[in-house]
Amino acid sequence: MSNAVRPATSAFASGMSSARVSKDSNLYEGLCKYLLRKRTLNLLYISIGVTHVILALLTIDLWGQGIRSILHLLRPTTIFLTITAFVLGVLPVLVFRKVSLTPRLDPKPTMAAQIRSLVTQLQAWRILAVYLGSSIALTIAFLYLAPQSGRFSVFKSTTLYPWHLNERFVFMVSSNLSVAALYAIGSLLNQRNVVRWPVTRETPISEVITNGIFEQIKSKLLFTLGVTGVFTPLYMIFRRAIFRFFVFIAKPFIYNFLRSRVWPITLSLIFRTVCLNVATVMVWFIAELIFDVYTSTPVSLSLYATNPTECLVAGITSKSEDGYYQGFALAELAELAKSSGNAAVNRRKTIFSDLKTPPSASAWSLICRETLIVLGKDYQTLLKRGTSAPAAPPTSAAPAAKTPITPRTPSAVKRTSIYAAPPGTPADKLLDNISGYLALADDAMDQTTKKLPMPSLFSSTAAPSKPSSQSSSALIPSAGSVATQLYDGANRVLPTQVMLMVDLEEKVYKAAGSALFKTRTKNVVEMALPNMVVDMWAIDALCHFAANSFTEDPYGLVQRDIPRILEAMLAFQQALEAFKKEWHHL
Repeated sequence: MSNAVRPATSAFASGMSSARVSKDSNLYEGLCKYLLRKRTLNLLYISIGVTHVILALLTIDLWGQGIRSILHLLRPTTIFLTITAFVLGVLPVLVFRKVSLTPRLDPKPTMAAQIRSLVTQLQAWRILAVYLGSSIALTIAFLYLAPQSGRFSVFKSTTLYPWHLNERFVFMVSSNLSVAALYAIGSLLNQRNVVRWPVTRETPISEVITNGIFEQIKSKLLFTLGVTGVFTPLYMIFRRAIFRFFVFIAKPFIYNFLRSRVWPITLSLIFRTVCLNVATVMVWFIAELIFDVYTSTPVSLSLYATNPTECLVAGITSKSEDGYYQGFALAELAELAKSSGNAAVNRRKTIFSDLKTPPSASAWSLICRETLIVLGKDYQTLLKRGTSAPAAPPTSAAPAAKTPITPRTPSAVKRTSIYAAPPGTPADKLLDNISGYLALADDAMDQTTKKLPMPSLFSSTAAPSKPSSQSSSALIPSAGSVATQLYDGANRVLPTQVMLMVDLEEKVYKAAGSALFKTRTKNVVEMALPNMVVDMWAIDALCHFAANSFTEDPYGLVQRDIPRILEAMLAFQQALEAFKKEWHHL
């Protein structure tokens, strides 16, 4: 079974006719845009249905209405609120994903470097703001759909403050905002706006989407439950301190938060908050997964143009959208080169038989040149290891010519100094004077000691005492024993809880340092090979076209390009082997 991408078939292929394609749509970009519009409409329909089902199911009152609550799915109010939630809470996220879509990876070796890069990008802050705004819209729609929605209203009026906030609403909004912020940061760190071309894709798009949902739904649920589980106790601990800080600014809105004798956080409120957070993450996750699949799955498009060869060549030479459409064309070219059907053989013969006189270039010449340019750019990126400065190749200087040395008669070595002593600096003179004064003081002290008797207590020449049985080194404790005694004493004095907190802080600090500043192998590989899948398609296309040319090229056009193709392949292979050796040491 082939490992290359097999362009998938879809409703686009079955429903398209030449009458519906405009005159300019024989170019590859026009067909790609038409395909993406069709997929975008499918994405909107599926996302609206998913949003409706998830929000309606998670707001059903099974305890209050039982089986009759299933009718909640079909109520006009429910349908209106879910569509509003999609327009305000899901559609802005998809729009920003489309606006920021790019096929170019920009990884960093460490997470700290990635965070520094994101902080300086205005686009990242805009995406974060979109996620937070969408989170508020989904929260309001969810609370209106929830049973007993009056308990979760925005305001809960009192006799003194008619516009007093409802703390249940504040808790749910704050929890959902924390989930949305962490979800957005994870998307930015993982570069979800980059097209991830599939390495192998022979299954239909529907199966790809279904498999992706089942593979990732567990991690998304654990993420949601983990964030909610951490946020809830933190809110309970710091709520009074935070409200005291804002009470002078927003006293009419939050004054009763500090005076209420009833604890506002209940199990039912926590359950509703978990349902809200799960609904938010699920609608975003499924909509973005479908968006990723639709924007990265290649499809054979040139078959539906009036001139398939010219359309495919136009796609290969496309440079718009950072080579996004060129990626679709290279996937189709690789599949065309490997296919053994009669239609593929005839198309290859048409490409080989396209003869044009200069200055026009033949179809094969354009295909070969553009494919080699793609490989050449990525080859230079591989040599630079993804950095801006190229890696300087080791250069060996030519050895200088050795001149013969004629032996000379040795002469006697003079060991006397032939230069006068250099004059001393003022600092040297000052040090010499101080040394002289110290020598005179020592002599005077010796003479005084000899003339005047001194008590043996102050004399350094006193008679030595009897040697003790214990050496002096044994009387002085070592530094290691002192440290051990101090550590043991601290363990006895400090409570066990404090020691556990110190150990936990040490482990957390080491784990955070390892996560932030450790070089990640995956990112290093992506820095050196940002277009790895596109390079695979280009290599497949060139190799199979060259192999098929022996029986399908009637004019021998490929023969003159085979040396260049082999040279490019060997150079790329050598660079890959050198990088592989470095990669194993990471």
